[in-house]
Amino acid sequence: MSNNICIRGSNIELPIVGIRGQSAHIDYSTALETVSRLNVGGNSISTRDDTGMFREWSNDDDYIAQGYGQTNLAPDFKIRYTKETPAYVAPENVYLAARHMSHTKGINLNFNLTWLFSVDSGFNYLTAEAEADIIYFSSGNGIPVFRDYFVTALQGGILAGKQNILVALHPNGDSETWYSDAILNGLELFKLSDAYGNLAGPNPELPAQPSLPLAKP
Repeated sequence: MSNNICIRGSNIELPIVGIRGQSAHIDYSTALETVSRLNVGGNSISTRDDTGMFREWSNDDDYIAQGYGQTNLAPDFKIRYTKETPAYVAPENVYLAARHMSHTKGINLNFNLTWLFSVDSGFNYLTAEAEADIIYFSSGNGIPVFRDYFVTALQGGILAGKQNILVALHPNGDSETWYSDAILNGLELFKLSDAYGNLAGPNPELPAQPSLPLAKP
């Protein structure tokens, strides 16, 4: 199994959400802790139905903060794995289910698809978002891709308690097509260890702080 399944190497630049033009690097000395792993728009996937990595994928209903949108299941959709996104990255059922906005551009431009996650303050986080029919990113229909983003929740340090990370999807308003939609198949959120290798938050938990928006570019 590739070493690059979660961390693709310290030479890979990850966009830092909320800081335009800035990027971060994650090396193999960084430990990751799974916060959430979602099969967006689909059913939960048990560890035995994963790709041999014994991961559990949860339904995303409990994480939706705004705009349920529409769910779509495509059981006959042919997934074409690639060297960059091999079959073990996510089970096929993740790519066969999705949540999107609607088929009406005028409606879509007026709201976001938004998921909310409660996380420990004082840490950085990594999101991995999976899609299988975004031709702009994948160069072909049915070719799965995942896009990583670096999120900071350092404000106030570890004693600031919980913060909320919002993952918000919005369509491209500059698109000249009839349909302007936002779609997501899967989402993983990982906590990254600090400079001392620590992943522990305060115990007992402290009160939550204001939300941190995570808008997809």
